[in-house]
Amino acid sequence: MRVRFVSALLAATVLSIAPVHAETLTAAAKAVHDGDTLTLTTGQRIRLFGIDAPELKQQCKVGDTCRPCGDEARKVLNSLATGPLVCEGRGESYDRVVARCTAGEVDLSLAMLETGQAVAYGRYLKKSDPLRAKYLGAEAAAKKAGLGIWGTKLIPPGDWRNHKMRLECER
Repeated sequence: MRVRFVSALLAATVLSIAPVHAETLTAAAKAVHDGDTLTLTTGQRIRLFGIDAPELKQQCKVGDTCRPCGDEARKVLNSLATGPLVCEGRGESYDRVVARCTAGEVDLSLAMLETGQAVAYGRYLKKSDPLRAKYLGAEAAAKKAGLGIWGTKLIPPGDWRNHKMRLECER
């Protein structure tokens, strides 16, 4: 009897805790923080799935000139994140829902990769994920065409974030 009660209590507890990352959220963007993070009008902070964009204060170098590639990425995402967004949760990271978001038919992560405003986050794109080939292919095409960050000297966002490297103009 006690075993059944504990099992039922455990099952009820597990079932009542719906993971935030499994939700589909529909709302407008309230704020775009950088090239891969936004807040919905519901208050939910979203980290776009499958990409890593330059940090807001990150610079990229073209010739001898530095330009604000982090701010440029934020502006592109801001222009894409219009109208109602549908965000399908895929995980959590630093109190943010990691989600694949679309604005109409536009996959925001894919669009950021296609315009060269982000790198594909390969380590989080599982081989079995159908988006993996799409995202890596979009990154490769943008890189080959020299679009966005691929036409600059870029420190990978993860290295920049972890203070491993900086451009001369950022020191």
